[in-house]
Amino acid sequence: MAALAVFIGGCAHRESVKQEARKSNLPSPGPSPNSSSARIALHQLPLTSANMTAAKCFPLGIKNRWLYRVRDSKGQRYFSEYQIERTKKMGGKMFYISRNTQTNQPNTFSHLYITMASAGMSTYRIITTSNRLSAIVDYGNFRKLPVNLPANLTPGRSWDSKVNAIIYVTGSIKPYRLHGTISKTETITVPAGVFQALRVTTSIDYQGHRSQTTAWYAPGVGQVKFSNQAGKLTHDYELQGVTVSGRTAGTFETSTG
Repeated sequence: MAALAVFIGGCAHRESVKQEARKSNLPSPGPSPNSSSARIALHQLPLTSANMTAAKCFPLGIKNRWLYRVRDSKGQRYFSEYQIERTKKMGGKMFYISRNTQTNQPNTFSHLYITMASAGMSTYRIITTSNRLSAIVDYGNFRKLPVNLPANLTPGRSWDSKVNAIIYVTGSIKPYRLHGTISKTETITVPAGVFQALRVTTSIDYQGHRSQTTAWYAPGVGQVKFSNQAGKLTHDYELQGVTVSGRTAGTFETSTG
């Protein structure tokens, strides 16, 4: 997703979509949902062992929404939004389909297929569309999915996940390797507020390249901050607005003033 521990893949995927694309009749992106309705304040859950789980730290639910301020190492500043639009059952698993848009690429958007299983949270499919061209990549298969975030988030824990990625445009299969480490809880201040969050670092080896993401997760809120480095390019994301289960923190305004 671009940079997820879970959103990993989005930035690089957007860069290559024009080179690895095929015709698609997927719909073009529409306007963001209206955010002017009355809001109930969102507060993170306490940092207890019962809440330090992938399910609590990456809350999945239709209409859950995250808006990030982004700054990259080239000096660009823009906004990136993720919103869970719907669910779809495939291969006996329920997937939440999240749509990612970026204000600096108004004609490009991605859909991420995310699921929560006993092993943890996994991103299975990413479809990136630019105008009417799309690139589709599946990570693993229904029997074996990558573990982007393990079920139990115990500080000091590390994990490894290895699957094959299928790139449909080229018909190629590439190894996808992930190594993750769970660090410690920290106080993180972002435009959406102040959160107690768990730091998780993941590194990805894919198509001959390595990327690394450091992300901070707050129970009941999601990723409040993350930074992705791929080669010489770095993207830093800070949460500006979030809605989970109808409760909101921060704002969804995208004015750069």
